This record gives sequence, C-alpha cells and structure tokens, in this order.
Amino acid sequence: MSLGAALAAALLAGAPVRAQSYEHPREHWRIDFPAGWTKSDEPGLGTVARAPTGTARLTVEQSVVPASVRTAAAWERADAPRLRRRYGRVRVLLREAVALRGVPGARVEFDYTDPTTGRPMRGWRMVLLTRGVVDVVSFEVADDDYDAAQHAAEGSLKSFLPSFVRAPSQPAASGGSVANSSPP
Repeated sequence: MSLGAALAAALLAGAPVRAQSYEHPREHWRIDFPAGWTKSDEPGLGTVARAPTGTARLTVEQSVVPASVRTAAAWERADAPRLRRRYGRVRVLLREAVALRGVPGARVEFDYTDPTTGRPMRGWRMVLLTRGVVDVVSFEVADDDYDAAQHAAEGSLKSFLPSFVRAPSQPAASGGSVANSSPP
C-alpha cells in the first residue's frame, strides 16, 4: 500500500495520524513528524524525516541570513540557485505570503522531476524569517501520493515552533548547524 493510500485509509477510518515530537538540540526549533517516519540530519538538506515507504520527506533547515535579506520573499529569491542545483527544473504552482504563529513568511508550492529517480514529485516550502535567521520547513512526496500525504505534512507544519518562539531568551542560531544551508 502506498503512503498516500495508507494515510487516506487511516483518515477515512477516523484513525488519528499519530506524531512523534522532535526538538533540535542546538537550533531549538520543535516539530511533530508523523509516527513511523525516520529522522536524520543530512548535510546540505538539514533535519529530514522520511516516510517508511521512502516516497515522502519533511525537511527543516535553519540558516543565518545575510544582512541584505530582510523578507522571506527575498530569501526565496536568494535561495533559488541552491534549489535549482538540488532539484533541477522546478515549476512554481503557487506563491503566497503567509504567517505562522504571527510570524510573516512565504509559502511556495512546486513540482519537479526527481533527478535521481526520474519520478514526478510535488511539495511546498514555508519560509519564516526573523532576527537574522531563516527557518525553512519543506515537504516533498511522489506526485501521485501528494493529496493524501499532504494532510500529515500540514499537521507537522502546524506543530512547528521556530527557535525564536521556543527559546526567545536564547540566541536563535548557535553556530555550525548541520542544517546550515546559506545560499551561495
């Protein structure tokens, strides 16, 4: 059974989509990943949670932002070359200004063809920028599983507590993070 079919069956049966909470030890953000997903820190990607089937992933990245970047939309533009290197050609489906927990941000929905598997993929990125730090939560899944898997991903996004919300008295970023992925 595909990830999308399993999630859809659980949701239709009224079963809750359980989650496992994770707080990054250095960056102090917190998120709930869907139960059964495995978490790892991957250089160049950040903290990644992968679905048991391997067709979906949630990623959280945190970076220190250059002083010239003052908005989430400006970060998206500055980060575009790095994304093209990672994904190849990306088609933007929706770009909108949003807020999460009162913090302004940007959300971009996109699709692309996975450069390693050739499989059509779809996803979104939520970018939150404050105090010179950007937090990026991304979700990617095989295109045919997107509709069902998005429910679990949206639940994770709603649970996300950026570092500046979790630990307002502490510095937002603390040095050499494995998730540091500043644009070139």
